[in-house]
Amino acid sequence: MTAKKASKSRKNTKQEAAAASATVNLGELSLEDLVQLEQDARKAIMKAQRGVKTGLEKQFKALAKEKGLKLVKVVWEDSRKSKTSSSSDNKSKRTRKPSNVLYRNPKNPEQTWPGRGRSPKWYQDLSEKAKAACKEEVKITKPESE
Repeated sequence: MTAKKASKSRKNTKQEAAAASATVNLGELSLEDLVQLEQDARKAIMKAQRGVKTGLEKQFKALAKEKGLKLVKVVWEDSRKSKTSSSSDNKSKRTRKPSNVLYRNPKNPEQTWPGRGRSPKWYQDLSEKAKAACKEEVKITKPESE
């Protein structure tokens, strides 16, 4: 048996022994014991995840060093480039549909408001009846150019 196989078999027997000793009948535990068991399990999971993360980090650093790079530069610069380039590309490609006119100023028909964003001063000054009439007028006379 090689050294590698011996170490693997030792690990397996340790894991099997831990699993056998960890067998618990949950139905027999009190609520307090179950809560404590859950907390202990969460801590064990977090510890295992930290161990995996540390191992991966070491592997990534070694690989980056092997290629003559620093891990921080590889991860940080690449992620920033991909985020900025994709978002700027999306902004340039995205076009907004022209908004339809919903409201027209009765005193000055050239002043319109599509109903998006902050309402204009002339609309805020109108009474409720005038606002309704303003909207009805636009429905009746839909302009072609707007």
